[in-house]
Amino acid sequence: SYGLAAKEVFAPWRESALRDLLLLLLALLSLGGGARALLRHDRRRRIAELTLVESQESYRELVESSPIGIAVHREGTIVFVNPAAVTLLGATTAQELIGQSATSFIEPDGHSSEFSRLKAADSAGFNGLLAEERFVRLDGSVIDVEVQNTSIQFEGASAVRVSLRDITERKRAELRQQHQQTVLQMLTNKMPVASILETIVRDVEAAKPALFCSILLLEPDGQHLRHIAAPRLP
Repeated sequence: SYGLAAKEVFAPWRESALRDLLLLLLALLSLGGGARALLRHDRRRRIAELTLVESQESYRELVESSPIGIAVHREGTIVFVNPAAVTLLGATTAQELIGQSATSFIEPDGHSSEFSRLKAADSAGFNGLLAEERFVRLDGSVIDVEVQNTSIQFEGASAVRVSLRDITERKRAELRQQHQQTVLQMLTNKMPVASILETIVRDVEAAKPALFCSILLLEPDGQHLRHIAAPRLP
């Protein structure tokens, strides 16, 4: 009877101890799973951070090697230029351009339109249309440039990326074609030869502003020359 009484006494304790043990095991398993989950999360975070760094480095390498000029400005001040932009703007190093106003290279007549585009590019997600501007390089020469402004994040802050492409030769070719069409139309309409020749001279001078052009005809006596088209000569 004593043995039976002992079983009856310890039986509830055993059940309670087993329940506590099971709960402890479940808690340990839960903690182990949580730890593994934390480790997995930390590993994924580290991988994501490394991937982002590699992506940023790849993007910067791509920008640095791009044949298209790329500049970045913040609130109108240039903070980055790639080698192609340095060459396009007539500089020898990026430091000659960093810190300057983004509109300082634009011909005065184009300041208002470009300023409006720059203000629009301050808006997040802005992706501007292509526009054409005339830029004054550091050496004073003027070139035609195709420009596109895009809002970006640069070094942790909002900025504007400007893509620059020199289209001077293309514009000259277009101008030559227009001049040719004009002369052909004048010939078709049987305009006076003197008017046609003067148009040709004006077109040449428009394409090369530094030149003063003229066309001279030999007089019937074979001894004298006469200016027949020289619009910019006295």
